[in-house]
Amino acid sequence: MSDATTTDTGVETTIDTTVADIDTPTATETTAASGGDLEISRIDPVEEFVVLENAGSESLDLDGYVIDFGGIGQGYTFSPYELDPGESVRVYTGTGDSRNSVLYADFFYPVLDNDGDRVIVEAPDGEVVAGRSYS
Repeated sequence: MSDATTTDTGVETTIDTTVADIDTPTATETTAASGGDLEISRIDPVEEFVVLENAGSESLDLDGYVIDFGGIGQGYTFSPYELDPGESVRVYTGTGDSRNSVLYADFFYPVLDNDGDRVIVEAPDGEVVAGRSYS
């Protein structure tokens, strides 16, 4: 939408008042980048874990991917980890013995805000490939 106004000097000025359509996060929003179909399928702030799922048809190598749990210094970087199509991996924020499809980020304190927050996953190049808000 544009609004035209005329100044005291008789010069007509056009101001663009178009508002861009902006997507805002919702409690169930999940986005995937072109590099794969990685989704955050579950966030449990009480038990302190996040579940990532490969919803695509090809394996994903998560080496170097980062789960940002929502706070400064609250990220978990994957070592080499292959996630096959249809498989999921559960990442606990606390400490434990990582094996198979259960990994531990090794924080010694609760990380996920029980009142709600946003968790994102970034590819090694910094591109956000998945995100989900919860409350």
